[in-house]
Amino acid sequence: MKETGSKKIKSIVQVLAQSQNGQEIDEVVFRREEYDVDGRQVMVEQCDVDGQRIEKNEYFYKNGFLVREISTSENKSVEIEYSYQNNLLVVQVEKLSAEDYLETSYSYNAKEELIGSVEKDGTGKVYSREVIKGDALKTTIDLYFEEELYETDIFHYDERGNEIRQINIKYAPDEEILEAQEVKTETFREYDSQDREISLKVERSEKIVYQSQTRFDSNGNLILVEYMDAEDDFDTRIERTYNLESQVTQEKIFQNNELMQTSIFSYNLNGDKVKIAISQKTESDAMFRYEYRYSYTYF
Repeated sequence: MKETGSKKIKSIVQVLAQSQNGQEIDEVVFRREEYDVDGRQVMVEQCDVDGQRIEKNEYFYKNGFLVREISTSENKSVEIEYSYQNNLLVVQVEKLSAEDYLETSYSYNAKEELIGSVEKDGTGKVYSREVIKGDALKTTIDLYFEEELYETDIFHYDERGNEIRQINIKYAPDEEILEAQEVKTETFREYDSQDREISLKVERSEKIVYQSQTRFDSNGNLILVEYMDAEDDFDTRIERTYNLESQVTQEKIFQNNELMQTSIFSYNLNGDKVKIAISQKTESDAMFRYEYRYSYTYF
């Protein structure tokens, strides 16, 4: 999150408060975020519903670039270092332990366009590599695992650079996909005159498995999302309303035309979100209510 009003955010604390029969029964710190004066995130800490830390991520910058991040969970810590040349990322090293790491090298053409990457383990053995080729209207990415072609992605773009079609082919040379040695998934996208995505359709083996449609108001606010998941056999509709500042004030989620969740949003004078009050229908048809509350410090 970057500066949203007249003040620059330094930190955000998100609290989860649960209620029962109109009475608050629990309140725990659910998430903490910290930012530098340039609006870059430097720390995020995620907790579970009991307030126990699940993961902490720290980010370090130099000369405007992310150069290191540290991710710490309950039983492990992973450090990633980034190296740049001519403002391009050339090497990424993921340190899994004192001796174990993965190093990814990136290569570019004369136009500074990414054309490939190679991932090696600590012994120098090539684990995976990507080969990227194409132009402004079509790009093909071949992914190899241990030198066997595993997956191909083909992206098609319109004249404005919007992705309109993606073809994904998994070859499964390691027989990971048991029902077929080759699975083809196609994704189709449509856009309005403002280059906003208004339609998405996903087909697998020539059958529609997912599709969605979105609608915007005259101010460009997303007011309606409708999607169908054929694999899980349910339809979902999301409706949103906004205030005069184009901040979302209410969101309703319907599944198979039944209202399942209502969220009410509140903001402070700086325009930052301070509360989301949520009413959610449970399997027993009871309404479970909880709130996310946000507090800020500013530079």
